[in-house]
Amino acid sequence: MKALARHHLIEFFGCAPRRVGSGKAVEEALDLFCREARLNRVRKARHAFVPHGLTVALILKESHLVLSTWPERRYAVMSLQLCAEVPVLNKSLSALRRGLGAKRLRRRLWRCG
Repeated sequence: MKALARHHLIEFFGCAPRRVGSGKAVEEALDLFCREARLNRVRKARHAFVPHGLTVALILKESHLVLSTWPERRYAVMSLQLCAEVPVLNKSLSALRRGLGAKRLRRRLWRCG
C-alpha cells in the first residue's frame, strides 16, 4: 500500500551560530530550500526565544515544515511532512545545509498511513 505521507526529520550539525540565530538568515535559507524543492509556501510563523534560538513553521500546499535552532549548540532540526515525493529533495537539503552553515546533516524518514 502506498504511504499517505512521508515524515522527514533532518538534523543539522556544526551550524554557523550567526546564521541559525538570525530569523532573517533562517527564513532566507528556508525560502531557498522551498524554491529548490518546488514547495509552495502558504503561511509562515516565527518565534524567537530568549536569550537565543528560534522556530520557524511553514504551512505548505504539500503539507508543512518546522525548523528549530539552538545557536549556542550549533544545531538545528527540521521536521518536514510531505504528501508527495519531492524528486529534488537531496539537492534542496544541500542548499539548506549551506544556508544554515552546517557541516553535516542526518536524515530519517517515516512513511505514514
